[in-house]
Amino acid sequence: MVCGVSPTPEGLDAALARALGDPRSDFGGKHFAERLKDSLTLKPQTETVRGVPLVEGFGLRTGERAFSARFYGGWLEEGAFFVNRTTLTIRDGQGRPVGPGDVFDSSALGVASTTAPTARQDMSATWKGVMIGVDVSNQVTRGQFVRGDATLDIDDLANPAVDVVFNNLRDHETSASLDGRSIPPWENVPLHGGAFGEKSTGSEDYIQGRFIGEDHAGAVGVFERGEIVGSFGANRQRVE
Repeated sequence: MVCGVSPTPEGLDAALARALGDPRSDFGGKHFAERLKDSLTLKPQTETVRGVPLVEGFGLRTGERAFSARFYGGWLEEGAFFVNRTTLTIRDGQGRPVGPGDVFDSSALGVASTTAPTARQDMSATWKGVMIGVDVSNQVTRGQFVRGDATLDIDDLANPAVDVVFNNLRDHETSASLDGRSIPPWENVPLHGGAFGEKSTGSEDYIQGRFIGEDHAGAVGVFERGEIVGSFGANRQRVE
């Protein structure tokens, strides 16, 4: 996506409006913008993890298409990422309400880099940040928000492919460690310009990301794996 954002309600509203009207929108951003347009409340920032300021908010709409939504995410210099749980009325094939249900989705926004990352002082590069997801299993943990460390590595910038690791998982709302929970890593994901991975229709195992900002300073994306739907953001690390 090509939306710049700032860590204020006004900045997020503006970014969502741009996402809604931009035909180049991807990573679920347009859906997120549609969902929360004119119904967004953003709480004051309270925490920064691995250099990424975290954000929490909710949306509420009444009337015929009423819903309530809760989302978590994080800010980068030129991007943002979110995961969202929405409670709404499920309808049958004839449009008749059959009861409440939850919808889970993720999204990411950023000023897209169209080229692959290049070397600064070294022939490898690392981005570190945060993953936030939500449990979509059919277990008692369904709906639990999960946070973890996100690390992206390119070992050889002359022939770039991306390794993505999410680890150190914990309950995002209580900070309790989830020692029995893990997400298998992605290895050697090919780059296509500044983008990597793809989301096939109906897939329950994917990653889709993009490098963003000047000199590929950040990376954002969305994923589903290990019965977790989520998004991530990370900052490029300086070479000492």
